[in-house]
Amino acid sequence: DELAKWLKSENIAKHLLTQHIPDSTALRVRNLVNVAAMWKEIVREYTEKGAYAQTDLRTKFLESSWPTDGDVRQFLDDLRVKCNELAAIGVEIEEKDYRSTIIQSLPKYLAS
Repeated sequence: DELAKWLKSENIAKHLLTQHIPDSTALRVRNLVNVAAMWKEIVREYTEKGAYAQTDLRTKFLESSWPTDGDVRQFLDDLRVKCNELAAIGVEIEEKDYRSTIIQSLPKYLAS
């Protein structure tokens, strides 16, 4: 019987899906109509969280500051590495923002 096969597959898929997501997410999606609806909600949730995380990472980068007792060269090297790491995960830092971050982060005595 086709319906019985489909229901069995649906139940197996639900079980497998809920075993690989956080419990809090599983509790939120467990009562949705089917696995497709569950998956759609999971994708929506994590896409939204990803966008927030990327915005937060970008903001933190732009607010970087040189530690007053730190090595300027090391700070600039670390900033470049961080910029490359962000680019690798889809957080783009434009060249003008990168330059602005460097200028704003340096101590005043180096800016004059």
